[in-house]
Amino acid sequence: MSNEAGPNTPAALARLVLSDRARDVVDGALRLVPTLDDGQRPPGDLLLEALRVRAQVDKLVTAAVLNAREPDTPRTTLADPRSTSRSRGSSAAYR
Repeated sequence: MSNEAGPNTPAALARLVLSDRARDVVDGALRLVPTLDDGQRPPGDLLLEALRVRAQVDKLVTAAVLNAREPDTPRTTLADPRSTSRSRGSSAAYR
């Protein structure tokens, strides 16, 4: 998954943004794990937190698309990433 890019290239910056967005998703999701304070949460708080995570996932996907737009990435990969060998799992998982 390593981009052969120097530290100051657009590809390297795109990869760092992708990494940062992934960390935001994980941090947000981890806030939903503890159950000890459920009694102190206002109604709808878990839903609002889950919606925040969903918004963070949207930003992560955007960052992943930007990262994939490197000069050596075929446009067909960007059009349907499920059809490439670089995708994880089977394409049926995305349907």
